Amino acid sequence: MSTFPRQVQAYYERRFRQLDRKRREKLEAAISGGRVAEYVTRCRRSIRDLYPLPAAGTPLKTTVTGALRHSGYRIEKLHFESRPGFIVTANLYVPDGEGPFPCVLGACGHSELGKAEEKYQHFCAGLALKGFLVLVYDPIGQGERIQFGESKSEIGGCVAEHVTIGTKLSLTGDYFGSWRAWDGVRALDVLLDRPEADPRRVGMTGNSGGGTMTTIITALDDRLTMAAPSCFITTYRHNLENELPSDTEQIPPGIIAAGHEQYDHLISAAPRPTLICTKEDDFFDHRGSVEAFDVLRRVYAELGRVEDVELATGRGGHGFDRNLRESMYAFFIKHARVDASADEPDIEIHRADELFATPEGSVASIGSRTVLDYCREHHTGGDRRGGFSTERLARLLALSELPETPPKYRVLRRRGDRSRIAVESEPAVYAVLSFDEPGSRFRIPDVAEASLFLPHLDADEPSPATNDGASYVLSTRGTGESRYDTASGRDYFDLYDSDYLYSSYGLMMNIPLVGRKVFDVLRTIQLLDRCGTKVTQLAGSGCGALIALYAAPFIDGLKKLVLRRCIPSMRMIVDTEPCLWPQSVLIPGILEWFDLPDIIEHLCADDGVEVRLTEPWDNRFQPTT
Repeated sequence: MSTFPRQVQAYYERRFRQLDRKRREKLEAAISGGRVAEYVTRCRRSIRDLYPLPAAGTPLKTTVTGALRHSGYRIEKLHFESRPGFIVTANLYVPDGEGPFPCVLGACGHSELGKAEEKYQHFCAGLALKGFLVLVYDPIGQGERIQFGESKSEIGGCVAEHVTIGTKLSLTGDYFGSWRAWDGVRALDVLLDRPEADPRRVGMTGNSGGGTMTTIITALDDRLTMAAPSCFITTYRHNLENELPSDTEQIPPGIIAAGHEQYDHLISAAPRPTLICTKEDDFFDHRGSVEAFDVLRRVYAELGRVEDVELATGRGGHGFDRNLRESMYAFFIKHARVDASADEPDIEIHRADELFATPEGSVASIGSRTVLDYCREHHTGGDRRGGFSTERLARLLALSELPETPPKYRVLRRRGDRSRIAVESEPAVYAVLSFDEPGSRFRIPDVAEASLFLPHLDADEPSPATNDGASYVLSTRGTGESRYDTASGRDYFDLYDSDYLYSSYGLMMNIPLVGRKVFDVLRTIQLLDRCGTKVTQLAGSGCGALIALYAAPFIDGLKKLVLRRCIPSMRMIVDTEPCLWPQSVLIPGILEWFDLPDIIEHLCADDGVEVRLTEPWDNRFQPTT
């Protein structure tokens, strides 16, 4: 039974509102004070800092592998390298005639078919028949670019591939959204390398995940002259309040902490002509789309270009349906100054295999490297690490100073033979401390030494610690008695549920959930210390073992650390197939500096702590040696 099931949701909502209030104040001051141009420039600079890209492009090695003829256009099947050995498959829709043609980069949403998805074929062919040169490319993990397996994903589809890859990259200090963005930038290179392309008229569009990439790349690449993201633009606030997880490339680390909303990507490109396409019943909340449009319209008005930002709202739910596609056609026709109708003609739809740019429908079959290949070799060599220090660990966890005053606590009703204390580590955030001391039903026991155990998930799990004094069990936020009942509530270890949602928002706010769990431990120990009890043994199991390991370097007087069912290293997660360890126990960027064995070595050699590891688990919670 969960006593505080919504406290993590409420915590991040409170922290978000604090940050968002400051953002709104700055935006209003810029608009009312006539400093919009300056605001846009700062916004552009800040947004670009959040997406680290390679310094320069390497040879594209573009290869056309076939073509399909149609009345009014042809489809060329091609592939190129966005990074050395990293192959991107694409289709180029070429109108009949000599050009130069206005051009559009098409980005795909989360369809397993990638560029072959029917609605994406529709918009590409529809634009080509109106005189636009269109390149649409397969995203990582979709179409011909499966990363786990070949023609079909072995781990459950494109969202699972994205989250899994994102986790591995995050541990090395990299960001999946930057990889996705760089693919788009290089695809734009391929498009503009074509002699038929007019570099003065360059648009980008896409739906859902394709709307994401349109939104990001319009902020990063000045070669775009117009953009029409579809079924993506809302607000981070609405997604959080609606308990809606977003794909890994949709959660830029530090973006909320830097003072941005999602639509700041579009503000940073102002006054570039922009069309926001949305649906009335989209899970990307339409109210956020309207807010984004209202803010952009005010910004564009101050820049004297209010007519260059538009909103198109379609009926129904999520998807790039014909009504939105025709709004997109009309927008590009207007700004590219093309003499054409916005009506969509009948389009011949191809099977996915007819659009393959590789012989077998898989980049693996022509020797492409995977993201994991780069991930394994990047930032993980011993000579690249800066080494362990408690100061560096504190920075990675974003640990704040402990208040001088120990936390307040509530006395909860006993369950069975165990007493329960709710430790308020932060305002309205409780970690539940339980113990079995017959004479201490309504108070913390008066003992000199104690062991503290952090369970995997369940507070009833037996502790591996051995201690002659009192023995406590602590459930940090999100586990045990504060186990979430938010988002879909399917499974704590689901790749795309509550734990992932809050870890994502923690990442965007620079308030990582893993660091807050460690904070819960340290505040609880602070409370026990003020009550005259010294925690000399710390133990953890599974997820609790990782939190115990991260907390141990900050605990004065610790004598023994027992880690049961702990993964031996973060390198194992990078080097092996998908892992089940939840986001909330993984530290972003840890492998840029050190790994788990480095923390253990410090504890043993520098702090004199006895560390015992038992029954280690691998990345799938299976026994390992």
